[in-house]
Amino acid sequence: MPGSLFLSQLRQAREGLSGKSAAEYGREAALRVREENDRIILENAAENSIVFPSERSTHIQTDKWEMGADKEPDEGRIALDIRAASQNVYAGWTTSDGSGDEGELSQRAIEAQVSAAVTGRKPLYFEPWGEGLSEQFAESYRKVIPGDVEVIARDGMLFVFRSEAVQPIVDSDPAFYKIGSESLLDSIVRVSAAGRNGELLGYGSRDMLTRPAHGVTILRGKQPVLYYFISDPDPVHAGKFAQARATDFVRAFGWADVRFKIEKLD
Repeated sequence: MPGSLFLSQLRQAREGLSGKSAAEYGREAALRVREENDRIILENAAENSIVFPSERSTHIQTDKWEMGADKEPDEGRIALDIRAASQNVYAGWTTSDGSGDEGELSQRAIEAQVSAAVTGRKPLYFEPWGEGLSEQFAESYRKVIPGDVEVIARDGMLFVFRSEAVQPIVDSDPAFYKIGSESLLDSIVRVSAAGRNGELLGYGSRDMLTRPAHGVTILRGKQPVLYYFISDPDPVHAGKFAQARATDFVRAFGWADVRFKIEKLD
């Protein structure tokens, strides 16, 4: 596949998640996320940071992924496996450290989020690659992802999830997530096709348009934006979702300069 076409598909797949330039993002909150020994730590990264109740300088217990003898999942290893599997689909998939252009940063975001979905920390990974390409990624990912994780291509969309991570969200609002006797997968596909799967993705808001809300920007050092999503109108809840998604990158790559910013959207 030509490189320009692949990067174009990456941009289309993430359309709507980065509608602003980096200069336009607010600085209502800026918290650095880093890993120290076995702890994930938040610390202030800007003078005008919002202090979230019980969030500032909080030590976060990392989730366990059942792998036999109560072992901690190696998300760095998982991310590398996802990178290798992605290269089997597209030979131009990069191998650098996340300091490159938009396409390369999008690839690192994919690796981090798939890894988080494999462990169950992120309920759902979703990518609208389109017909054909979604099936190729699914086939390649199944070779490196444990068999108890769902890896499914449907209607041009790719899904990676643990049923036990998604089911509680669906059960929390059956009127929204369930139509008749549809299966869990059917519910996921339907709300994803409608662009209303934000809760399942671990963002805190179902869609991009609901207001009030908070926009969350995840950054690394002085590099371009790693990721952007719409979160909960409650700043404390938005901070927790921002923290979780920033941690995806910390756990996958061990980066010490990941931070997030939160901007109120009315």
